[in-house]
Amino acid sequence: MSQIEIDAEMISELLKKNGEFATESADGLGGFSSSFDGGLASGEISIITRLAIEAAQLAADASQALGVVAGAALDGQLVDESEVAEALDNFTRSEFGE
Repeated sequence: MSQIEIDAEMISELLKKNGEFATESADGLGGFSSSFDGGLASGEISIITRLAIEAAQLAADASQALGVVAGAALDGQLVDESEVAEALDNFTRSEFGE
């Protein structure tokens, strides 16, 4: 069976950097205005800008959420690796008859 190893410190550092970046992005998005003076196109420009800001905010939120989920998965993985190995062995035996 393959051996899976996780460097918890490295993964935690990556998750921390990702969370910081997402937070900085979300904070930066709060400073944008969605109203512009573009003459006849003002309404369209405002809608497009607002939608772009909302999409970027959604991406930042999703990134933060994925970081939380990955952190929880990492914590769970490191709690008891023997349980994971046993579950994988049981699956292999039941599915592949080994």
